Amino acid sequence: MTQSFIFIFLFIVVILEVTFISLNKSMKWKIILILYYVGWLVFWLSFNIIEIVSAPNRNDEFGPGVNGWFLDSQKIRQYILIAIFIIETLGFVATFYYLRFKFSNRAGLLKNGYRVDSIKTLTIYILSSLVVWIMKPVFGRPYFYSVDFFNLFYSDRLQPEWRDYWMQTGHTIKSWGDFKWRNSRICFYKERIET
Repeated sequence: MTQSFIFIFLFIVVILEVTFISLNKSMKWKIILILYYVGWLVFWLSFNIIEIVSAPNRNDEFGPGVNGWFLDSQKIRQYILIAIFIIETLGFVATFYYLRFKFSNRAGLLKNGYRVDSIKTLTIYILSSLVVWIMKPVFGRPYFYSVDFFNLFYSDRLQPEWRDYWMQTGHTIKSWGDFKWRNSRICFYKERIET
């Protein structure tokens, strides 16, 4: 859910730290820097806590609490989110410590052009993310459960009550492998020709 947040955090912190130092550590920029750090902390904790707490009741269209990826309970998703949250939080803490207490005290910080590099990198990151976010739905982004949906749907892994729930809700499984976002038709691919 949040893998990219640490990179965005890093790029913006470099811009703010270098600006803070280039303006002779003015009180205005110190307040902006503190607000940025506190804002990220509040956002990070609230976003992840909401995701973790709401995970067991998430509905992947086979019914509340049924994980469409694993055809199992959503509880597994909660465990995964907790593990990822711990790992990423450690990454955030290490990044914060390095940038606030080590990076900002480097000699030649203003001469090396870190702010410009960070602005360039942040711009490229945002543009490439937009391309990915646009291209995934355009190309349908097939998953295993959309390519082989019918076999999975009628397999022993899918509980009969999950199948009934899906049938009663009007076939509204996410955009799994089809450009028509609320239609879960199977994706057909050209057969591979053996040579």
